[in-house]
Amino acid sequence: MMGGKTIAMGGGNGGLLVGATENEYPELIDCAVIGHPVLDVLRYDKLYVGKYWVKEYEDPNDPK
Repeated sequence: MMGGKTIAMGGGNGGLLVGATENEYPELIDCAVIGHPVLDVLRYDKLYVGKYWVKEYEDPNDPK
């Protein structure tokens, strides 16, 4: 008898949620499919088009 598998899939902010869940609770997800996530919220502004996201996610370099 085969058991079921749990697959989590998300893109963008959904990808961030799937990535955080996979890291925090790896026993819950058998497979994670992540598309276009912002997983590095401390350095995203230095990535490809991340500088354009500062208005939405705020400046990670601002101490407040």
